[in-house]
Amino acid sequence: MSAVGHFRILSGFLRRIHALIRLALSFVLMAILLFLAAIILVPMLLIATRTLAAVVLPSNETREQIYNLACSKGLSSGSLAEGELIRRRRSLVELSHPIRVLHQ
Repeated sequence: MSAVGHFRILSGFLRRIHALIRLALSFVLMAILLFLAAIILVPMLLIATRTLAAVVLPSNETREQIYNLACSKGLSSGSLAEGELIRRRRSLVELSHPIRVLHQ
């Protein structure tokens, strides 16, 4: 076989490798773009689907008023205002305060 035949075989082999590498890089790039889109879009969709609070939430509760609130079942509408109220109430609660539990 002549040197020209060897170069043709090598050239064809390198073209196939080049095409495979381009295909693999295309898949990797698409995966990265999908991942970045998910990172950006999922939180935006979650924020957009939250409902607004239907009632006016109290903003000036005292520590004693919070201690006298009935326990919730853990159900929440998930609104931003309600989340802020829960955080504010938790910041006022002292962990050493005794809790009276009433059985029903």
